[in-house]
Amino acid sequence: MTKSKDDLLTVDEVAAILRRSRPFVWDLIRTHKLPALQLNGRGAGSHHCYLITRTQLDRYLDAAETKPARMTTRVPVKRSIATPSAREALARARQDGTQNAGAS
Repeated sequence: MTKSKDDLLTVDEVAAILRRSRPFVWDLIRTHKLPALQLNGRGAGSHHCYLITRTQLDRYLDAAETKPARMTTRVPVKRSIATPSAREALARARQDGTQNAGAS
């Protein structure tokens, strides 16, 4: 039997194709990123039984390829270590310096 473009795939088959876990595929389905057909009744465990067409999987993969890569590493952000009282003292010193500069 030859595979057609609209073959139905199980969550396990999609997970194997994507090389990801079943919960990852269920999350794609739950968030509507990957359209799926829900069958009546329940599958193994507490999850519904879903089938995904090969066409929908191809569309998901095409869309994923065109999105820019998301940065996965965190870049440290420099934060001011000056406390409010230190900032106030600095502001006063600047004010005093401008006042004294105008007096000369």
